[in-house]
Amino acid sequence: MLMTDTVPVLAGLAGFAMHLAFSLASFRWARRVAAARGGVFHVLAYLPLVAFAASVLGGLLTSEALNQAFEAVASAPPESRATLLATSIADAMNATAFGLGTAITLHAVSATCSWLGGAKRPGGAVRDAAS
Repeated sequence: MLMTDTVPVLAGLAGFAMHLAFSLASFRWARRVAAARGGVFHVLAYLPLVAFAASVLGGLLTSEALNQAFEAVASAPPESRATLLATSIADAMNATAFGLGTAITLHAVSATCSWLGGAKRPGGAVRDAAS
């Protein structure tokens, strides 16, 4: 019984760790581009961290909405349970959509800006910050 309870928790932690690693790697890449290009790229480098925070916030809002949904259903009269549960689950799905939509959009913008910023400069100089 313990093993079946542990697997979803471990899978969630693994997904969280992978998302954190991806966000930190994107942040490092963006910082290298910012060091080479300067300007607005210094601000854009923080987009992966904001995306990670948005996805974590979306996950927390989702679990809070589901907790409220099942607490409300437990104390509701039987004739209104289905409507109440459907409304509460819709709120939880909206929280998930907010978190994922914001995170995916910010990661895409960050990757695009880092890719464009890492391209060759006019005049032939390459953007490598290490050189």
